[in-house]
Amino acid sequence: MLAVQKPDLKQILPYLPDAVSDIILGLNEHQLRDLQEIRLRSDRPLSLRIGGREERFALIISTEYLQQSLRLLSANSFYAMEEQLKNGFITLAGGHRAGLVGRAVLKEGKIATLTDISGINLRLARFVKGAAGEVKPYLYEKGELLSTLIVSPPGAGKTTVLRDLAYCLPHTVSVVDERGELAGSFNGRHSLPLGEGVDVLDGCPKAEGINLLLRSMGPEVILCDEIGSKADAEAILAAVASGVKIIASAHGGSVEQVIDKPDLARLLNAKVFGRLLLLGVRPRVGSLQAVYNQSLSVLYERRDE
Repeated sequence: MLAVQKPDLKQILPYLPDAVSDIILGLNEHQLRDLQEIRLRSDRPLSLRIGGREERFALIISTEYLQQSLRLLSANSFYAMEEQLKNGFITLAGGHRAGLVGRAVLKEGKIATLTDISGINLRLARFVKGAAGEVKPYLYEKGELLSTLIVSPPGAGKTTVLRDLAYCLPHTVSVVDERGELAGSFNGRHSLPLGEGVDVLDGCPKAEGINLLLRSMGPEVILCDEIGSKADAEAILAAVASGVKIIASAHGGSVEQVIDKPDLARLLNAKVFGRLLLLGVRPRVGSLQAVYNQSLSVLYERRDE
């Protein structure tokens, strides 16, 4: 049974204009429990993602509203946030994340900062106890935990499932929490519940983090979110060769989309992952849609009822 932690409005509302806060406060209990994202787009209607579906409201987000939210997010010091803006988001207390879009300023071909911000996406972090209940039985074969890749489109629950796995797995677990999302990390402390045997490395790129944890923490399992680079693949190959299990997530709506990404395909071809799990939003966010073995043969597939 799922135990969904409602978002803490005291952590969220201080970053929003009053008109937006009033709409959030007007949501019913069911809507508030399933609230995932608050999107502010310049000169467009307020949009909320609730239970995997985007709903638009009559309130138009003016330039003034957008600028007000930016001032609140940056504590009136936008310059101080430039390092985070290179990645396109600001991490907030409680593990919430404000994604930003606008005009990219490039330096030597890389994003140096963002200016002329035209949109904010406030993604809410929460702990859902039991979110991994549907997938957990597929992580084992003959009693042995398998390295596993969890795949879903954005907003379909892979981070929530990973977070619950960190809470419930009976192993020595280390987490590479590059963006502070998995553990709700902020200023070196994590605010979302994880298991008692979990060590969290916050703010470190995944490849470097995996290598550091191998050297220093002696984990049985390493969890990380949204892998996909060549460096990630090399670090994962090294970890698995050392006998450590990897449970990671990646963006994708199908196995074919994962295979189209060369560095993920390299891991699949090497049969690193004993399981590939595909998640979706039906009948609810984080629902298991399909399970594949290391040869990508189907072990389970959800049928429409």
